Formats: sequence, structure tokens, C-alpha cells
Amino acid sequence: MVLSRSPELENIEIEEASNGFEFLKIIENKQPSLVLMDIKMPGMTGLEATKLAIKKYPKIKVIAISTLDDYKLIQDIEKAGAKAFMVKGFDKHMLVAVILKVLANNKQFITKL
Repeated sequence: MVLSRSPELENIEIEEASNGFEFLKIIENKQPSLVLMDIKMPGMTGLEATKLAIKKYPKIKVIAISTLDDYKLIQDIEKAGAKAFMVKGFDKHMLVAVILKVLANNKQFITKL
């Protein structure tokens, strides 16, 4: 909802998945250029979903989001191909800034805000 109200992102279509399996079905039909991926999801983790998505769609850009500020997790998600990582608790402006940087092909790994 926050993103749909951001003028910088007004032309972006937003979809939501409740788990990794649903996400994989959505991207098969929609093939988005950008994904906000929650790491902790039921059934399939965001890390697993990211790996599968990027393997099938290498141009997809993933911004991983987690409540955990864990160095190993950050390494794993970067190795899986995510372009950014953010610890939950960020504000709208920070999220929009990271999205714009990732869309411009810049990596952004943010911990403890």
C-alpha cells in the first residue's frame, strides 16, 4: 500500500504472494522486473524462492527483507542473487530509495538502520 502511494513508483504494478510457492506461480505469469522478498515465509523460505526465481529468470531483481540482521543470512541472500537486503523497520523513503537504486542496477545491502 505504501508503494502504491509513492509518486516515484506510480507506474509499477504491485502483486502480493503469501508464500514462496504462490510467488513462483505469480512470476511465471507476470515476470516482474523487481520483487520485494520476505525471507521468512511459510512452506518455502524467501531464500529458497529467490534462488529458484533467479535461476529461471536471471534478470529479475530481488530486494530481500528480514527481521534478522544476520551476516550469514545476508551472505546467503547475496549469493542467491538478491540485489539488496533490508532489515525490517525501515521507513517508506528508505524503501523507495533502495527500490530506485536497485532498478538503476545498484546493489544495496542495509543492516541495522
